[in-house]
Amino acid sequence: MKRLLVLAFLTVSMAFAIPQAQAATCFAVNESNMLYKINTASPTAAAATAITGLPAGFRIVGLDFRTTARAGSTTPGIGTLWALGTDGSQAKLFQINPTTAAATLIGNLSLSASILAGSDNGWFFGFDPATDTLRILNFFYNFQVDPNTLASTAQTQLTGFPALNGSAYLTAPIGGTTQIFFLEQNNDGLNTSTNISTGTYSALPTPMNAAFSQPAGLDYGEGTMLAAFFNTSGGANKAQLFTVSTSGTFSLIGDISGTPGTLSIRALAIQPTSFPTPVSVTVKVSGKKKITTTARSLKIKGNATSKAGVNLVQYKIGKGKLKKAKGTTKWSFKAKLKPGTNKITVIATGGNGVQSKPAKIKVTVDEAP
Repeated sequence: MKRLLVLAFLTVSMAFAIPQAQAATCFAVNESNMLYKINTASPTAAAATAITGLPAGFRIVGLDFRTTARAGSTTPGIGTLWALGTDGSQAKLFQINPTTAAATLIGNLSLSASILAGSDNGWFFGFDPATDTLRILNFFYNFQVDPNTLASTAQTQLTGFPALNGSAYLTAPIGGTTQIFFLEQNNDGLNTSTNISTGTYSALPTPMNAAFSQPAGLDYGEGTMLAAFFNTSGGANKAQLFTVSTSGTFSLIGDISGTPGTLSIRALAIQPTSFPTPVSVTVKVSGKKKITTTARSLKIKGNATSKAGVNLVQYKIGKGKLKKAKGTTKWSFKAKLKPGTNKITVIATGGNGVQSKPAKIKVTVDEAP
């Protein structure tokens, strides 16, 4: 049985149970670069379309919808379907049109030669909605990718050398608390990690009750975790769609038909119908908001808060340019004042790129008699 690694970033307790699947639309990619549109209410009616626009020799090995995006993103944003492709020596990101299966190049990734030389079937690819970053794993290699800049950062390799397949993240707002769940062959069960960047994980006791000898796809969305693969358990030998609980139990939804031969799925993505609300940022000025003084400079200070963290605090006087304040959650700056009324505006930017509503203070400078 091929080892399946499925990561699910959840904001709920480990006792969380996946309910029976509600009707949802999901997309799967097989080893022949065919995009399958599957209605979970009737998986037997799956429709296949060949993915077009890929460079020669490229295979799609990962698929996921982007559910969160930082402010100012120049790459395809919330609701778009992304794919990871490789030819064994290069890695590229594509946007896939779910209707036409046309692939559009987003950009090239800089990954090590070792991860690219691995099997086409051993990939994990998915968006972490809590950070709006991509996670890319292969066998035990561990990369985090910024989807806005495509910069990749190698993180601690996974312990135990698990072979990877599938990806599932609970849709959560940027800045949310996350937990990882994944399955792999060594313990025939469910594992969990609170921080995949460290490469560590621990096993949960319940063994899984399905078997697969080929690549598999998995995703979380619309309140349900789904898996799709060629099931070899009990002599089934069929491409099938399942719900998956966090205890590792697979519940069969139905066979996936309308497919040529055995459907060896490399990736699965559930199409979201709603998206998390971005985490807000708040900025406040300490002290009075209306000040009269004879001084030509004044120290202004305050605080800023956000569950996504605070990256930057800026201010401007009147219609002047924004300038950077000192500090973030606790900030300050010295304002240079002119005689008369000085309207000062302060804006904070959170770790998710969201900007706060402006905080305002009015300083009136009386000219010396």
